[in-house]
Amino acid sequence: MYCLHCGDCCKTLSPFSEEPCKFLTEINGFFFCSIYEKKPKECKNHTYPYRFCLIGLNVLKLNDIDKIRERIDTGYEITHHGRQRRPNPTARGDKQL
Repeated sequence: MYCLHCGDCCKTLSPFSEEPCKFLTEINGFFFCSIYEKKPKECKNHTYPYRFCLIGLNVLKLNDIDKIRERIDTGYEITHHGRQRRPNPTARGDKQL
């Protein structure tokens, strides 16, 4: 599943408390885990049966595939400090969500 970095999961489903996760970091409207490499098993085991996170699509009100691709690419670039662009999430011929 491609994360859209809306932060909603970490804001509402923190394995640490009833509060938003204290390790949630916001960078220019994108949300990331500040302990990603050491995240708890509850977060590691979080999966979703769709290619794009439906929660993120709803929270961000995204329905245009180009805007979705741009958000995924930008999130990837932020987390990897511009090292390498992520492979095209729609390269396998996906045209609809």
